[in-house]
Amino acid sequence: MAADLPLALSISFAPDSSTISMTLFNQPEATKPSLPLEFKYQYNPSTPYAPIHEVVDDRNARIKQVRPSLCSFLRTRA
Repeated sequence: MAADLPLALSISFAPDSSTISMTLFNQPEATKPSLPLEFKYQYNPSTPYAPIHEVVDDRNARIKQVRPSLCSFLRTRA
C-alpha cells in the first residue's frame, strides 16, 4: 500500500562532512513530475544547545531551481 504513494520527504546524513540533506517533494498532480526542494543542514555537536544549523551558502540557488516550475503550475491552476 505504501509503495503506491509518492515520495514526500527524503533525509540523508553524510558522516564525513556532518551534513544533513532534506529534500521535500511536492507532486501536486499524479500525472506531473514531483518538484524537489533540497535543504541542507550542518550538524555540530560542539554546540549542544543548537547542534543543527542551516547551510545558507547555496540556498537561494536551490530555491530558484524550483520556483519556475512551481510558478508555472500555480498559473495553470488559476
